[in-house]
Amino acid sequence: GSSLRTLGIGQYGTGLPGIGKSHFLGRVRHAVIERGQVFVLFQPSTARWFWESLALAYVDALHREVGEDGTQLRTVLRGLGEAIGLQRAETEDLVAGMFGSTHLSVVRRSLQRHLSRRPGDRVALDVALALILTNSEGFGHQDIGDALLQGLEVDVDEARAHSIRASRIPCREVVSGFDRLIHVAGCTTLVAVDQLDGLVALGRSLASAEEQLLLDQVATGLMDLAQDVQHSLIVVSCLIDSWTLIREQAVASAHHRYPTVVQLREIPSAKVGEALVAAHLRVAFTRAEFTPAYPTWPVRSTAFADAPLFSPRSLINVVQDHCVRCRENGRVTELEQLPNERSRGLGAPPPAPRPDPDLDRRFSQLVREADVADALAEKKVDGGLPALLRAGLTAWVDENAETGDFSVDPPLGRNPSLHARLRRIVDVNTDDEVHWSFRAVLNDNAVAALHRLRAAVTASGLELSGERRRLFILRNASWSRGKKTQQVLDGFNAHGGSVVKLLEADLKVFRALQQLLEEQPKGLRHVARSAASRERDDTARTLEARARRCRCGVQGRCGVEDRCGVQGGRRGLHSHWHRGRHGSTRDRAARGPPAPYGDLRGLRLRQDRPRPAAHRGVRAEGHLSHRPGSEQRPGTTRSALARASPGLARRRRGEGGNLLS
Repeated sequence: GSSLRTLGIGQYGTGLPGIGKSHFLGRVRHAVIERGQVFVLFQPSTARWFWESLALAYVDALHREVGEDGTQLRTVLRGLGEAIGLQRAETEDLVAGMFGSTHLSVVRRSLQRHLSRRPGDRVALDVALALILTNSEGFGHQDIGDALLQGLEVDVDEARAHSIRASRIPCREVVSGFDRLIHVAGCTTLVAVDQLDGLVALGRSLASAEEQLLLDQVATGLMDLAQDVQHSLIVVSCLIDSWTLIREQAVASAHHRYPTVVQLREIPSAKVGEALVAAHLRVAFTRAEFTPAYPTWPVRSTAFADAPLFSPRSLINVVQDHCVRCRENGRVTELEQLPNERSRGLGAPPPAPRPDPDLDRRFSQLVREADVADALAEKKVDGGLPALLRAGLTAWVDENAETGDFSVDPPLGRNPSLHARLRRIVDVNTDDEVHWSFRAVLNDNAVAALHRLRAAVTASGLELSGERRRLFILRNASWSRGKKTQQVLDGFNAHGGSVVKLLEADLKVFRALQQLLEEQPKGLRHVARSAASRERDDTARTLEARARRCRCGVQGRCGVEDRCGVQGGRRGLHSHWHRGRHGSTRDRAARGPPAPYGDLRGLRLRQDRPRPAAHRGVRAEGHLSHRPGSEQRPGTTRSALARASPGLARRRRGEGGNLLS
């Protein structure tokens, strides 16, 4: 281990689909953090902006809460303060985000004495101060630090006022600075590169030259990363086929930087399968403060005789589905034998829940009393909004559980690049994915808003594929008319990005739903579906009214969004309706199965049904009418919030969710 860290050499782990690669990295993360070291999860959504994405991954990882000690950044700052000889009080001020310009000057001088005079160490000084600024309680400090760590240019005078010499730091140098600083703080960084398969699979949908460019960019990024981070261990987790493709078709020397191979195998025995399920369920039992009759309850030991026939992912899915079905039936049935074919289900579906007037009244009361001020306030949105978006997305996942393999990303730390992301695996053999990313940008300050928009575009991978990587920016105010902002918005719109309004009424429903999902009262599904019916009617009225107000004079779906007069922050349902009839060239070139669509009024994400090939090029997004020749049925737009059910946990793959509470 120490020799690998010293040489900057990495490891790669491969395996078949569903073999447990991401779960393995989750266990590694737990072990690394438990030992007081730093774990950075890097899931590249774009190869072109490799270093920009990686710098954001470091910032997100450092600001993520990891336990009683707070964030990983606080651990690093404490170690850094001790290493460079700061007084304990001075270090705790840095950790608390309370410091002034004089304090920053002291930090720079102390750190400069500790480091060498090499160019890389001089850059690390500026990276350290920028990182400290992101931990500040002041939003002005945070904006300067975030901009520098994103590779953006800041005002020279502002930078020097905080003892920072550079007005811009390239992201590759930012990553090297992180590596150096974390080492000085007495920690080792483990950089886990995951979800690489989705990026490689996406390349297969591109033209031959573009696919080769993507592979070369990925391979070169991994090669340069192993060279630059001299104090870190890199672990790349991917499918065997993905690594073979990189090794055989990309830059020849790239894979030589990752000589150590750990190949994950299928479940070798019933005993291993039983231990896997026991470890998975233990998380839920601990959270619910519940002591089961036996570790794998309600799955008996006899059921694991056929465990070697399953991949780890499919075995966990079978157990989750059984637990959910028990809860929906209101009765626990012990599973004595694993099903031969998962597609046949695990028994008859549960009876439809009966209406519960008390629960209906409870839901309505929660909506009326919901306080969502924190999700609409510029200074509190990062703490208040993500949980609400996750509630809506998780509910939508449960609603569409039978139509695809969906998952919702876990929450990030303070000032994250994204507030939520929904994923769908469209090909289990290649781990090809479609992403829908969400980020609220409520800042009035033009520079602060621009930094957050750029970070969201980079993290979402929007510029790589507007069809497989969708990004929704939530904003109620208009954008700055400044040149830089308009240039970024032009690129954002050209790649299929969408700006939609964040409405208080919707957030109140989110809050009420979040509360009910935590309580899991009996009859929750009926309340959810009743609300769905009301939301569908309201959606139809809204869409029809906005279509009638179209400035371009075309009733219904004109398909030419840029001509309908919907601009800036006012782009919402109406603009998405208009992208339907003709659609853009990018829409017509869409590949792969239809995917959820979000108009963000009640966070509705529609799952289209497959269409005949003759109609596949016409993607009417947001309309409710039935079109001749299409298999899409009327009224299929649903409210993600209103469709939540007690079974929402079944699609939290690999998270050890609250299965039985």
